[in-house]
Amino acid sequence: MEVKLNASVFNVEALRERGMNASQVASKLGVSRECVSKWLKGESMPKPDKLLALGVLLGVAYGQLVVRFGDLATPVVHFRKKQNRVQDQEVQATTTAIADFVKHIAKYSPAGEGITIAPLKNPKTDYDYAAMAANFFRQQLNLPRKIKSGNLVHWFRLFGINLIPAFWGGDDYYGNALRIGLPGNSTWVVLNLDSKVSDFLFWMAHEIGHSIAPSLKGEEAETFADHFAQALLFPPDEADALYARLPAAKSAVVGAILAAAKEWNVSPYTIYKSLVWAEKRREVGKSRLPEAKSIMGAANRKATEKTVAEVVFGGKTPTPDQFVVKSESWLKTSFFRALAAYFTQGAGENPPIGSIAHLLGLSPDDSYGVIRYLTGRA
Repeated sequence: MEVKLNASVFNVEALRERGMNASQVASKLGVSRECVSKWLKGESMPKPDKLLALGVLLGVAYGQLVVRFGDLATPVVHFRKKQNRVQDQEVQATTTAIADFVKHIAKYSPAGEGITIAPLKNPKTDYDYAAMAANFFRQQLNLPRKIKSGNLVHWFRLFGINLIPAFWGGDDYYGNALRIGLPGNSTWVVLNLDSKVSDFLFWMAHEIGHSIAPSLKGEEAETFADHFAQALLFPPDEADALYARLPAAKSAVVGAILAAAKEWNVSPYTIYKSLVWAEKRREVGKSRLPEAKSIMGAANRKATEKTVAEVVFGGKTPTPDQFVVKSESWLKTSFFRALAAYFTQGAGENPPIGSIAHLLGLSPDDSYGVIRYLTGRA
């Protein structure tokens, strides 16, 4: 796959808006004026250190500064339905249509702010490798042991990833999240606000796993992202410590798992899978863990956890303007600004209400309401 500078971000007009010209860029980066001229014309690429310095100088994240072309000519979608169910043709068609619509909106996205975090080289799918990666990035970004959604929102911003809130319902038709990689290295993640809080946290971590291992595809990508999320939200040393103090009776183990899930604000299944790996590391002869279905059965009987939408909007159905304002404030997303620009500049006389309704999970009336609010404040 080839990489070139994003001409919509790095051009003479963009430099002028920042009070600079090619000669000043050359001086600040320690290169010749001719070198910068070739960059502007697309005739050559900066060396890695100069590329990083150029991004810092322009205040532009790596994902906005470069364009990758070749096998990213069309959107690349990472999507798994709830409980790992296989997508049917209808869902595949829907996610593809959503990705295509987001591609049109992305053209109007403002240049992102962020830092460059290099992707993993030759990532592996085994749990121990994913756990090592999770621990490394936890340390690099100074994340707390017990992670909350706000910590991960900040991480998405560091990556320059655009978040899209949606009401995709609590049934199993849609999944909890959809990651869309677009031409130009632009990444968008749709997050389902109808998910339970602990599930939402897991899927945020899961999507970050995709972002740091973009070379993995298909089931390998999903496996790595699952392992990464498990290790990030419930570190292996905590899983080892919990396993060591598990009660002898398997019925009591269920209670210990539910208690740990509540303490760490993750799903019981995340705790259970982490314990499975802790047990594998010990190479015990006979498992001390109950079957997964008994864990989920007990969790469902005690299911009082709120959805993300209930927490964010106080248990009330938001009006279109409340949906936009609250989502922007909480997710720190520029999606709605891009959507407003799309509807005022690119949608034409017949805006695709059906597409926005599918993307955000809104009724046609509420979709019109969002558009009216966005275009009214633009």
